[in-house]
Amino acid sequence: MIKRLLTLAVLVMVAMLCVTGCGNDKKSAEQTTFASSLYAAKNPYIENTSANNDLARLVGVNSYGKYTLSVQDDEHPYTLQIRFMYLHGDTDLTTMDQNMVNIATLLLALIDDCEQVSWSYPGDSGLVEGAVGVDYINETLGTDVKAAGQDEASFTALCDRLYPDKAASAETTDQ
Repeated sequence: MIKRLLTLAVLVMVAMLCVTGCGNDKKSAEQTTFASSLYAAKNPYIENTSANNDLARLVGVNSYGKYTLSVQDDEHPYTLQIRFMYLHGDTDLTTMDQNMVNIATLLLALIDDCEQVSWSYPGDSGLVEGAVGVDYINETLGTDVKAAGQDEASFTALCDRLYPDKAASAETTDQ
């Protein structure tokens, strides 16, 4: 009887090790990078408000201030609109538009039928508005942003290009 219990205990332990792993792998499957977490949240339809909100949060739109998202999809270009009600006090207005272009690039890659991203925020001299579309990003970056959104490796390369500091921090946590 004791022999059977010991055998059963050993089998349970072996099964648990098989399920959980030994834990010595430094590149654990639980470690997710900025790019892979974004890619996992890809959205095929701009009309999916919940998915758009998840993507906006993941790319860090909320780090700039309180915002609302809306969609204009009654005619082309299909546009995701980001409207900031206010910005946090520490938001750097001199880099805000470039930051929004980077965010828009990722959103264009990840929302399959999104053709443009527009934004507005309160600036020093009134409301500041901006927008970028697929053609502008493709020309500026010399890459096909929509194709980058269809392949995780290409998307990761795009993220690394736009956010090299996030790529560097992911590399140091992997080592």
